[in-house]
Amino acid sequence: MLNKNKYFFYPFIFSVLVAVGILIYLDKMSIHLYSNQYYSNFFDCFFSHYTHIGHGLFLWACILVMFFTRYSHALAMIINFVVTGLVILLLKFVVFDTSLRPKKYFEQLGNEGLRLIEGLEVHSFNSMPSGHTATAFSLFCLLALLTPKKKIGLLYFFLAALVGYSRIYLSQHFLEDVTVGALVGCICAIGVYRFHEAKLRTPKLSKSLFNR
Repeated sequence: MLNKNKYFFYPFIFSVLVAVGILIYLDKMSIHLYSNQYYSNFFDCFFSHYTHIGHGLFLWACILVMFFTRYSHALAMIINFVVTGLVILLLKFVVFDTSLRPKKYFEQLGNEGLRLIEGLEVHSFNSMPSGHTATAFSLFCLLALLTPKKKIGLLYFFLAALVGYSRIYLSQHFLEDVTVGALVGCICAIGVYRFHEAKLRTPKLSKSLFNR
């Protein structure tokens, strides 16, 4: 499956390895302050809007469109959304319930060097893992698995990775939160894809609203 979908998974695996390597050698505070110094008015505006690709409303819009293509794909996306959401909630509010987001983390350290975008609502708690990143990677990973034209998987990876970076750029999450979120999203998508191949891929569910 990895080789068949190499255009998505190879850059994904490479990016995760790079992120893990950075996290091993540098502390999250130094990493965040380094990335926080590179900004522009254009990217402030762009990432403030693009980050919503990882919001549930965008996913439900994709699910609605998918109903016009194939029922089984739409059902797989719904299951994927629910499974990913439950895992993220468990991790955020049970396993890592005391994790602080960059704003609160730097406030407690008395560090005033963090740049925030004026007017942007920045959260303080439940940092690990990044829910937006997990949602984006679960969506685009599943699309890469379901799409016959595998080369588009590279585009799907890029779109998901931009959501992850937007969470760091906006100081909503640390690199470690985004990395774990991306892993959770892809693992959930792979599991749901396996279920899709075993249970949902039937002649009846292969229809769409256009060929009922």
